[in-house]
Amino acid sequence: MLELRLVLKAIVQFNDLTGRILNEATKNDTPIDAPLSAIARALGLMISILAQRPGVSVEQLIKLSQDGVAEYARDALADIANKRGPVRSKPTREREED
Repeated sequence: MLELRLVLKAIVQFNDLTGRILNEATKNDTPIDAPLSAIARALGLMISILAQRPGVSVEQLIKLSQDGVAEYARDALADIANKRGPVRSKPTREREED
């Protein structure tokens, strides 16, 4: 039971950290490449740490992370489209002028 509580606490802490990263990365006029580079570096480091475990394939971790990012991005885009209408790939003229 103690182990389950520790896992749940870690999940909550990770979710909080993810929220803080997203808030920081998307506020104001942060250049798009800065938060993506930071997240990519963090993910790369996490993959390299996990790859140290016995029997873990680095290539499998890389593929899993790439597939996961793509799936979550598609899910997020669909969720945003359902809440606000279609997601635009380019800013509208009004947004460019702001």
